[in-house]
Amino acid sequence: MQSLLPPTTTRSKIALHGRSKHQASKMAAPESIQKTWYSRFSKESKWLVYLLSVVVLSIALSVFRATDQLLYTKRAWKGNSSLSMAGYECLHSYSIELLSMDPMMIYINGFIQDIEIDHLVNTYSNSFRASRVLRTSLESSVDPDERKSESAEVPLEDPVSQCVIERTKLLLGNVQHEEVEALQLLRYDAGGQFRLHYDWFPFVANKRNISETAPDRDFQRLATIFVYLSDDCVGGHTYFPCLPGVSEQADGEKFSRTDTGKGLLVNPKKGNAVFWNNMHANGSGDSRVFHAGLPLESGVKLGINIFTTYFLDSPLIG
Repeated sequence: MQSLLPPTTTRSKIALHGRSKHQASKMAAPESIQKTWYSRFSKESKWLVYLLSVVVLSIALSVFRATDQLLYTKRAWKGNSSLSMAGYECLHSYSIELLSMDPMMIYINGFIQDIEIDHLVNTYSNSFRASRVLRTSLESSVDPDERKSESAEVPLEDPVSQCVIERTKLLLGNVQHEEVEALQLLRYDAGGQFRLHYDWFPFVANKRNISETAPDRDFQRLATIFVYLSDDCVGGHTYFPCLPGVSEQADGEKFSRTDTGKGLLVNPKKGNAVFWNNMHANGSGDSRVFHAGLPLESGVKLGINIFTTYFLDSPLIG
């Protein structure tokens, strides 16, 4: 993940308003830079936005408060967990709220079950390591000035991981979902943050660079879902400076507002998630989804990064 830091001289306080317990946090996003981002996207993006809006809405609404009654089919899971997998059902039951049509952004209520959260947190609590920042397709490094958190990759064989990935693919529906990256658990302690960055790659990524046994295919990160696993904290909002803020009537437990009303601020809310599209129709990254994990003032913030893969040699739709 590329991290772009605004100049030190432009940093300023952003006052947050809302009915939630979350307090003001510090972040910088100069208006002049925001205007440049707004003007850069091409008309081609509207084709993708239209298709995604139709496809995502149709798929999401088809599972709107619906329940998949199929029991999870166990694979070769050999890990240890306090969760009894014998009674675990892979259910898909959630509701959605549109936050933006262009770029496509959706708020998801109840994306992950409490039993799934407990399993992931309890099973991988000892696997966290300092989070890394991706520099090139072959190089990453630990840089606490840019990204101060801990990460743990969940094995694809994990039953909860398989269920969450299945849930993600169902949400994408008719949009390419051949592959979803391994879930990335995140932990932020007081003072933790991730400065402004994109999730899409600023270079051509190839699966062969990740593993010698992987297919030789160029890819990008099509969509991101960030899932909140806890909310007993102050600060730690997810901040999108280029997107319109919510109205004053918005749910203060889910969202906050800046004093100017500019920029989207999403509060940590256990079990809920935010989905957004990273790409334009021509395969280029969308700079409007520039975002940050604002500094955590107190408590612990837990989350999951879910990244869906777009293989450039296959159709995006269908």
